[in-house]
Amino acid sequence: MICLVVPFSKSNEYVKAYKQAKRKDDDIAIANACLRVELEEKDGVVIVTDATFAFGGMAPTSVIAKNSSEFVIGKEWNISLVDEVSRLLIEDMPMSYSTPGGQVEYRKTLALSFFTKFFLNVNHEISSSIKSFALDERELSVLEDISREISKGQQINQEAEKGAIVGESVMHLSALKQVTGEALYIDDIPKQAIEYYACFVPSTEAHAKIM
Repeated sequence: MICLVVPFSKSNEYVKAYKQAKRKDDDIAIANACLRVELEEKDGVVIVTDATFAFGGMAPTSVIAKNSSEFVIGKEWNISLVDEVSRLLIEDMPMSYSTPGGQVEYRKTLALSFFTKFFLNVNHEISSSIKSFALDERELSVLEDISREISKGQQINQEAEKGAIVGESVMHLSALKQVTGEALYIDDIPKQAIEYYACFVPSTEAHAKIM
């Protein structure tokens, strides 16, 4: 890559990115999305003039939902669009149950929820100039960031009776090496000049005889 240009968004252009992972920070996404629409108000009706819906985690590489992106152009920006786009998104990103990574239904649901959240986000921004797009309290709660305190724990070691093994706190033999980074694992051992590898080759036939 020689150059990457990210242009400023226009006044009538709305761009949002979403990510869902097992942990909130510093984790590989299960699915993510970057969604963009350009809107124009005509005779009191808001019309989509351009759109791009890109998703990650829904295919071997990031994909643009072409049918969904093209479908919304020229359509009125309203709640009925959510159901229509949701149907097209599933067709744009077909995933079989043997798809690597699993969680197929969950990933599909995430993709649909990203668009729904995007729709509400855009409406919230539009509502400053067009009051009919104002969200109610329940819809606004969807846009709030979910936060929680850092997890913490406490361990209490009780002294066992003298001579008793059960209940006594005994340190693991390799504990010091593991916590100091001195423990040696197979991956840490350098390769030898003459080295052989072995692996299991399972049989394709049950109770078969090796000939």
